[in-house]
Amino acid sequence: MSVPQNHHWLPQFFMAPWCGKDGLVQSFYRPYDKVVSRRKSLKSLASEPHLYTANWRGFNDPLIVERTLQKLEDSGAKVRKRLLAGEVNELTFDERESFAVVVSLLLARRPELLRPHQESAEGYWQTEKHRILSAGHQGAPVSVEEIEKLDGYFRDSIFIAMIESTATLARSWLSFPWRVFDVSDGGFNLVLSDRPITMWGDNGHISCLTLPISPTKIFAAGNFPPQVEISFLEKFRQSFVLDCIRHQFTQASRFVIATDNGRNGSYLKVAEMFMHPAETASSTVI
Repeated sequence: MSVPQNHHWLPQFFMAPWCGKDGLVQSFYRPYDKVVSRRKSLKSLASEPHLYTANWRGFNDPLIVERTLQKLEDSGAKVRKRLLAGEVNELTFDERESFAVVVSLLLARRPELLRPHQESAEGYWQTEKHRILSAGHQGAPVSVEEIEKLDGYFRDSIFIAMIESTATLARSWLSFPWRVFDVSDGGFNLVLSDRPITMWGDNGHISCLTLPISPTKIFAAGNFPPQVEISFLEKFRQSFVLDCIRHQFTQASRFVIATDNGRNGSYLKVAEMFMHPAETASSTVI
């Protein structure tokens, strides 16, 4: 299994169904006021160099996090294939669990969550390390070797927290009813943002979610409020699809992808109406 140095925080298999015959996706992003629409490769989207590379020697393998994520993604991709085939009710518990973990990770593995923690924790440790070593020079017992074993631990502790929080969230989603809706009769193809999960809940409790898994299929899990449940009906299919597209553009942090620009540039028009400048997207919880 190859392990690239450029680590994706939105797995390529999630984005792949939006690729055109040219192997590219139509990407929409708003660096400032104007929305830019370009053909992009999946390798250039949703990734950062060494995002999951671990510095702490206690991990032994600096790529252990990225390798673990890749294994989870491989399992999740297989389940997604079954969901697209309409086999949501035939999934085993293990298959549901693997997909729930991968979906949950979409919320926890983002660079804007990881980087600030890593920088803050590393700054704290360097200050504390200096204090401890200085105390050692003043006669207090200190083992430099033991102290150096902690180098990188505080920075990389976010990876441990990421996995633990993901496992907790995934377990709650396993209790949700799961459905997949074919929205190919909705008149428009779905789009996918870099924050693809739309969630409903209150008081910090998530009760349901939707996630586009292809341009014509959307995954839904949970007990939805009546106004959302009604929108799932076939007679409201077009308005449901339009709402899903709007949510993706509103939620986006950096980009949204589509198969193309849409009829008469429709996706670009929607992007101009609802897309926020980079990094200022609204919450995904409705």
